[in-house]
Amino acid sequence: MPQRRKSVRRDLRISIIDGSFWSFMTAFGERYFGAFALAVGLGQVASGWVAMLPVLGGALIQLLSPLLIRVTGTLRRAVLVGCGVQALSFAPLVYAAYHGRISLPMLLIVASIFWGGGLIAAPPWNTWMGQIVPRRIRARYFATRSRTMQVCVCIGLLLAVVVRDQFGQDHAPLWGYVIMFSVAGVCRAVSTSLLAAQREPPPLVRSAAPVRWWEALNLRSRVGGVLLFVFIFQFAFQIAQPYLTPYLMHHLRFGHAPFATVLAAEFLGRVIALQWVGRLAERHGAAWLLLVGLVVLTPLPLLWLVSGAVPWIVSLQLVAGGALACYEIGIFLMLLEVVPDEQRPTVVTIYQLIWACGAAAGTLLGGEVLRSLGAGWGGYAAVFGAALVLRAGAVAYLWRFRRRHAGA
Repeated sequence: MPQRRKSVRRDLRISIIDGSFWSFMTAFGERYFGAFALAVGLGQVASGWVAMLPVLGGALIQLLSPLLIRVTGTLRRAVLVGCGVQALSFAPLVYAAYHGRISLPMLLIVASIFWGGGLIAAPPWNTWMGQIVPRRIRARYFATRSRTMQVCVCIGLLLAVVVRDQFGQDHAPLWGYVIMFSVAGVCRAVSTSLLAAQREPPPLVRSAAPVRWWEALNLRSRVGGVLLFVFIFQFAFQIAQPYLTPYLMHHLRFGHAPFATVLAAEFLGRVIALQWVGRLAERHGAAWLLLVGLVVLTPLPLLWLVSGAVPWIVSLQLVAGGALACYEIGIFLMLLEVVPDEQRPTVVTIYQLIWACGAAAGTLLGGEVLRSLGAGWGGYAAVFGAALVLRAGAVAYLWRFRRRHAGA
């Protein structure tokens, strides 16, 4: 027993370090996909598409996750394959940045492969971690892990803006992006090696029958209700979120340093909130935590229009970061609570597809509104106003869901 506890503590430490390198990959890579589209001249609507539409492509790729688990034979091997693909996906981005050009379809394909690698690894990773992390410390551990990761993202974003300021961005080669995407790929490779150093999870105990897709999507069940909420929330959230980057960089003409400050503020808000999120989840439950996060997120898009001053936008993103921390920890804990281990790979696969479909639908609708009305103040006001109304609808749905399943 002491040896097992020692092994668990070792795995938990490695997982935090793995998450830290994943965070540096996010800061140097994923967070700049939309900005890279602007840098190579693909336009404001394309920037929003690149930030979100590849998630749907990745979600379609991750439908192969259960098959990958069967082919590789273990959860760990399946995770390593997905993460390795994600690390390699930065190579064509480095090539494109060096030459200063890439077509929109090719950028969407590469970004979809990036997301596909990460998403295909998520179902086995969630199941793996659900077995490794003792139930009694899950809320606090994942809050601590997330807080560490958000600190690393903040540091990475600050380093990224230094890189972009030091190297010219006006003509090829785009050395700033060459360096940033190279660092992102290396960080993901290190993260993958750390995952390989963790213990192989024990075989799943078949205490319940594997869930079928139509059973998981039964809206009368608690799992089905959670999945419907995810679609509604992502549709409402992503109708505006992908267009914050072009709004700041083109409409408000933020420079690289102010833009990076805004990005870092969101992650700093998460760091601050995550000091209490774990304890709040233990005290009030995951659904309550989700509701708090969504109520705070609802009015934020319209508040972006109040002022273009950097301190104002930074303040809003600090608040947004805290609310997103509540959402992310809440939905993660809810899935761990309501889904048995042996059913989790399938349910998480469905969850990620629904999440991506909602996000893609919202992104396309927001882009169509912006295209129709123009990328001026009126167009952005329409997109952000629609986001507020739809988020309010998501709040109403979650309120009813929480009351209906209060005793579940």
